[in-house]
Amino acid sequence: MNVTFYLDWVICAQFAGVCWAERFGLYEATGANVVVVPWQDDGRSVIEKVHAGGVCLGSSEDNLVMSAIAGGSRLQVVGAMFREPPLVLMTRRGSGIRRIGDLRGRRVAMHYDGIRIMEMVLALEGIPRDDVAIDEVAFDLSHLDRYDAVQGYAMTEPIDLAAHGVDVELIPVQHPEIKPYAQVMFTTTAALGRHEALLRRVVEATDRGWAAAVADPDTAAQVVADRMGRSAVVAAQRRMMDALHDLVHGASNGAGSAPAGQLDLDQWRRNLVTYHRFGVISRPLTLEEVVSLP
Repeated sequence: MNVTFYLDWVICAQFAGVCWAERFGLYEATGANVVVVPWQDDGRSVIEKVHAGGVCLGSSEDNLVMSAIAGGSRLQVVGAMFREPPLVLMTRRGSGIRRIGDLRGRRVAMHYDGIRIMEMVLALEGIPRDDVAIDEVAFDLSHLDRYDAVQGYAMTEPIDLAAHGVDVELIPVQHPEIKPYAQVMFTTTAALGRHEALLRRVVEATDRGWAAAVADPDTAAQVVADRMGRSAVVAAQRRMMDALHDLVHGASNGAGSAPAGQLDLDQWRRNLVTYHRFGVISRPLTLEEVVSLP
């Protein structure tokens, strides 16, 4: 049976675990023909594609999935590729901005999917929204020429900027009450009801792919580069792999290392409360409405 896996970005080391599972037969061993579909700018969200696609998995930020569920979409989270949030603000080294509190009076560039997270973190830190000028922008590595801080992913844009000679400091966009999960794996309740065992095997294969990839970053970088094709630079993918261990296993910020794919359910509960408190989701959601575990 075909299982389509829609990613929310293009192929790069950000999806090293998926590429590993695809390359080394972990998906094949599930009994499914897993078709990995990278992000395409075709006017449809990953959530829309999963809804329309039959037996599918999607990858997305947790707040987007939760918002869809609160709005009536019949979806369930079945896993997450990262245990730690990769969402960061990038600032030029020496800018004087080293923490969220330093953003007062500064200009910040955020993507559409990060603005609400940024606003929540500011509020939780006791910083009035009007104290920080936030603009919505599209992806562009030159934003630091015009802004004091710019949204990025810890394992992508900082490395791209370093390759262009731009030295940046990273500020995590999170708070104890909101640590957004990224690259959340989700499916429809209908697909889960009919093909739960198969979809669980695909998620487990993805988790095993991540564990293997971060344990062997040299091979993983080559696997990703091979999947990317001509545009790939193996060395760049290898540098990205260095940033992925703590994101996958949660070893940063004293969280303690955990197996790839393990969800912190207490953090999910806190996120749900905070998302509703700040209006990101339109109604209260219980953990059981959102997350489906084996």
